[in-house]
Amino acid sequence: EYVGGETENIIKLPASLVLRAKFGSDDDEGKNWDTYLSLKLLKECQKGERSDIYGYCSLLMKGETYESSTPCPPSTAPDALRNWTPDQKKLLESSSIGQRLLTAETNQQQKWSQKYDTILSKEEKAMFSKDQFFWAMEAVHSRAFKGSFGLLKNNNGDDGISLKAIGSIAPPILAAIVGSKALLNPSTNPNDDKIAIGCGIIATLPLLFNTIFSNDEKDNSSAVMLPLIDSANHMEKADSVIEFDPLKDIFTLSVGSKCLVKEKTENGNEKTQLYVSYGEKKDTELLLNYGFLNDFVVGSEKTGKSANEADDTVRDRVRRYLAEEFVRRNP
Repeated sequence: EYVGGETENIIKLPASLVLRAKFGSDDDEGKNWDTYLSLKLLKECQKGERSDIYGYCSLLMKGETYESSTPCPPSTAPDALRNWTPDQKKLLESSSIGQRLLTAETNQQQKWSQKYDTILSKEEKAMFSKDQFFWAMEAVHSRAFKGSFGLLKNNNGDDGISLKAIGSIAPPILAAIVGSKALLNPSTNPNDDKIAIGCGIIATLPLLFNTIFSNDEKDNSSAVMLPLIDSANHMEKADSVIEFDPLKDIFTLSVGSKCLVKEKTENGNEKTQLYVSYGEKKDTELLLNYGFLNDFVVGSEKTGKSANEADDTVRDRVRRYLAEEFVRRNP
């Protein structure tokens, strides 16, 4: 539980449990990061209980098994614009920005279809249907974070939470101090030279590690899916920080007081909800890929039921309220 005024680390996630694809580089993977990340997700879901991230895959598939979910698992972003009916989409047409958003959604679907047709191999198409590929692409676009993971590089992320790559710098600094003392202030100790050389090697390890790491991925830019962390809801003002430590090979989530919000449940009880910030997002991007708007919650008092229920009537009410609010904000 958060108790202080500073940010506190609440999650440590081994990088081995993170799905990752190059982002922004000039090669095919860098240009089509979402396709490569989607394929990695599908392959993990297909493994079932043999996957190291089986729990995460089960969460995304709403508890269904990969084999039984036809034509694909339930949507990870049920109110994202691609899931709206034609009548629901028409509600956005009264807004010029809404019209452009509808065009963007059409273009997105065409681009995803083209990627499936041209990038996936024959074997991959035999393994995954276009519906399953679209399901994974939706999950990737609503959950992936993009950032630079080089040692000690601070990056605010093009499209997501503030991502900072950090190194454990205290030992190298200490080694540099001890080594310098041994080298510049020699004593009668015959091991002074060895101490200085050893400390020098320790002090340069982060630089060497970063050089190797940088050679692996151009500019260290990646798109990642972070199990557990990416399940937190978005609030733009949340003072959350995701950090990557390349020496320990872990991602961490730290939260501040603005990340924890007390809310009333449907039965009148109080709960504390964890939020993270995806960064600054426009209404158009939020409605296109996520299916919600900043600071706008469609509760049961409007729908008659929980907005999380997989009910067509509830979904219709939620989307109509979203369309109404979007048009009001973006005439």
